[in-house]
Amino acid sequence: MKKLLYSICLFALPLITACSSEMDVVADSLPQGRIGLSFSPAALATRDVASNSVEADISHIDVLFFDSSQSLFHHERVSGVDPFEGSVYLSKSRSDFEANAQYRVYLVANSTHRASTFAQLSNSEEFFLLSQEDERIHMTGLTDSGVEAPRNFLMEGEAYLTNLGAEPQTKSAIVINNGVQSDNTELSCTLRRAAVKVIVTLRKGDQVEFIRNLHAGYYFRNMPYSTLIMPQYEKDALLRTPDKAMSVQFFYWNPDGSEVTVVGYFYSHDRKNDNFFERGTSLIVNVPLKYTYVDSQSGQTVVENYENSYYQLQLSKSGAFERNHIYYVSATINAPGAEELSEPVKISDMRYSEKEWYVQSIDVGGEQGPKYLKVNREQMEMHNVATDNQTLVFASSDPVSVAVRGAYYVDKFGQTQDITSRLNTYHISATPLGELAGNIEVKSDVPTNNTIRYIELRVYQDDNNNGRYDSGELYKDVLVLQYPVIYITNQRGYYSYREDFDCHYQYKGTRIVGVGLEMRNNNWTGNYKYTTDSYVTSGWSGSADDDYFWASKYVSGNGSTAGMSVRSYYHWATNSTAATASQDGVANSNDNARMYHVRVTATSADYVVGRPRLDANGFTDDSADNSKLVSPSFMIASRLGAMFGTYGGLSNVSHGEDGNKNGVDDRIEIFREHCKNYAETYIDDNGEVIHFKDWRLPTESELKIIISLQGTSGVQADAIDYLLNGYYYMTASGPTYNSKGNQNNSKNQSAVRCIRDAY
Repeated sequence: MKKLLYSICLFALPLITACSSEMDVVADSLPQGRIGLSFSPAALATRDVASNSVEADISHIDVLFFDSSQSLFHHERVSGVDPFEGSVYLSKSRSDFEANAQYRVYLVANSTHRASTFAQLSNSEEFFLLSQEDERIHMTGLTDSGVEAPRNFLMEGEAYLTNLGAEPQTKSAIVINNGVQSDNTELSCTLRRAAVKVIVTLRKGDQVEFIRNLHAGYYFRNMPYSTLIMPQYEKDALLRTPDKAMSVQFFYWNPDGSEVTVVGYFYSHDRKNDNFFERGTSLIVNVPLKYTYVDSQSGQTVVENYENSYYQLQLSKSGAFERNHIYYVSATINAPGAEELSEPVKISDMRYSEKEWYVQSIDVGGEQGPKYLKVNREQMEMHNVATDNQTLVFASSDPVSVAVRGAYYVDKFGQTQDITSRLNTYHISATPLGELAGNIEVKSDVPTNNTIRYIELRVYQDDNNNGRYDSGELYKDVLVLQYPVIYITNQRGYYSYREDFDCHYQYKGTRIVGVGLEMRNNNWTGNYKYTTDSYVTSGWSGSADDDYFWASKYVSGNGSTAGMSVRSYYHWATNSTAATASQDGVANSNDNARMYHVRVTATSADYVVGRPRLDANGFTDDSADNSKLVSPSFMIASRLGAMFGTYGGLSNVSHGEDGNKNGVDDRIEIFREHCKNYAETYIDDNGEVIHFKDWRLPTESELKIIISLQGTSGVQADAIDYLLNGYYYMTASGPTYNSKGNQNNSKNQSAVRCIRDAY
């Protein structure tokens, strides 16, 4: 048997009914002792007009084994198959079948019945009487929106011994397990569709021109829409006449307007001796046209338009339709049809032909084959759980073991911290729940340090029985990401600025770039500004901290400690030609310039997870209920955005003052406008500078979340640095006390750290 490269799910297991294409399988023969379905690449779809890939599509196959008493011995649904190439394997092995016992093996593809319907069958008689109904079978594979139709076709077949050569007309029972372990069992099965396909071509005669309008369309009259799944018995099909259809997928015109073609599908049917009108299946089609003729009395040429022109066509010469056959019908129209649907003109001068619809061969076997190992994922996630025994699935030709090769997390400075030596401390383990196929159980205590824990697994065949995963056996590596309820990641910032400055670090000498915010006349009148002409020429007078309560900064180098940075103030004058910043002052020579991204996945007694509201001006709403909200995903500005709450004249602006009489406390007004205009950048993996501009004041609960996560000045947390060291920080609803502060600023001197929603 020839096997091809096939992208499939990890073989069909008893309780797995859905999967994704994640692995390539190359097999020269089936794995040892396993029963597999091997799809040959024979064409399944027709190459005729209106063919589409859906005619070959197989979404799932039900495989049924009946023993000598005709009782159901085993049923399994195989999903995620590719009809053109590859192999998939059943959970049953040859050894699971009684030695030398005979079984009938049937395959059913794309049934609309639940898998449990097949599994609950008692015997083959119930199976043969099982039927299926598809009221819109005539539009199977329809891609037009708004109409539900079957996605693929019901198919069926019975397996036979491959060594018989050609498929026998009469099938017989098969021995799956002959008791000889080294022998092979090779079976084949041909899938045939239960449906028929009709293709009707109407050509215009010399006296007509087809007109395309909204009246055009077709009906299948007495369309058979039910069938027995297996063709062992005969049963009259249910008939219906669906509503008019005009989808271009099944009803379309040649570009030159000379032909109209109708394509449809329905189930097999034989009206036998019944009246054709009562039980006969036909096509009623409306083909509007322009009719030109010579009036017999006047001799004048007359042209008439027919907005409706109905015709009725018998679709098979005998009136019977055999499953898995295509019926071709063609006729020439040279006169108008009926103007009323109820009295269509019957076309009698037609040509008929039919042929078998191409079929698909499937090999079913248990031959001995090469070693293989498949795992359904290269990466999996565990969200706030200590055990997962559902996500990871494997199948192997030989018994497997799973080793935990290592574990680590990324700390607040972006440095990888190895915790492999603490696997037992965190109860980290992985165990296969089966010998040759099954799930893999992963266990690990939920992280308590607010970082993502990364666990490296290796699934391997231990052929040498030495318990090692590095001895050259087949293996697959899997990375497990374990998330706590609140987890934090980080990235180093590059430079900061204000959008309303209209200038930033990358302009490099093309304009005046100011860096600072200062108060004018030491009181807030609704007018604070950045830089002055004298600033540009004279540089810093004293220090930036003294003159400005906030100053633009950039990362000018790496700090002396891994993950730390040198933070510097910057500005250029328009006459500058330097390619680098004029480093007017180092803000800190060994500082943390990282932005922290906090994800909160569950509400607590102290806060409610939900995106905080913004008011009409884009500021964080200051209402009491909004103050309880915590964004499920928010970023904290780095120290490139740190605010000096007592510098640049800001210390004289006390909480509660409203100098410009607009009903908003001055300090809140200054800070919320600052956050709205604040911008911070970072460099992505491609070297591109990414700008974050949508910052805002935090809610009270968001600030308290930050405080609770950051540790203290003496006890450092793993996931987030000690960011807020002042006693008071501003929120949208006012100053909030920081119980972990170590700088004695008062409520009237509260500082701020901006945040942004990040999804």
